[in-house]
Amino acid sequence: MKYNEHSGVPCKEHEVTVRAKLALLALKTIFRGFEIYKKIKNRENLSVLDAGCGNHSPVALIVPQLNHQVIGLDIFEPALRKARSSSDYSGLILGDVSYLPFKDNSFDISICTAVLEHLEKNDGDRLLSELERVSKWLVLVSCPIGKWAQHAIDGNPYQEHKYVWSLDELRAKGFRQIRGVGLKGMSGKLWGSLLRSPIGFVLGIITLIGTLVSYRLPEIASGVIVWKNVV
Repeated sequence: MKYNEHSGVPCKEHEVTVRAKLALLALKTIFRGFEIYKKIKNRENLSVLDAGCGNHSPVALIVPQLNHQVIGLDIFEPALRKARSSSDYSGLILGDVSYLPFKDNSFDISICTAVLEHLEKNDGDRLLSELERVSKWLVLVSCPIGKWAQHAIDGNPYQEHKYVWSLDELRAKGFRQIRGVGLKGMSGKLWGSLLRSPIGFVLGIITLIGTLVSYRLPEIASGVIVWKNVV
């Protein structure tokens, strides 16, 4: 396990690995009944955009196991350099998620995990439109809901939370399939710091347990996974 030299807290690479493993665990347990996961799993050779991939998002761990090809895009070059050390991506591109450098219908699926909240509302609107523009079939987004303050992390100014969407706003954008993650209170600066601490994995398991309650009741969740067909 890698640690930050001065703080004794697991470094960002460790945090991402924990998050990815938890996401995989969730898909193999709680979320495996999702009809959309079954549809993605049962298709072959899908092209997938991981918009705002960061160092190595959960998408990069999960999707290649389903024999799909993943292209990652992120605006923070140091994160892309770390992502290049992974063999899970078919390609990586430096770019702005609000102005995707792809033609219409370039991907079967566009996925954006924990990115929407880092944009101002207008840029978030544009991101959702761009995800839909470049997708042939499906747009899938995960984000916190309600209040969740966060400042820049590990020198990445793009990690600051700018605007956290509500369920009504997501529904207004056409997302009718909404599943909760965690419970209200499992958010904010303190919770985020604890997730990046040595007890982060334990708190992640607690989040999964909370998801058993909230995934059909997103109103009581701290975050959501939403998706919609674009055809």
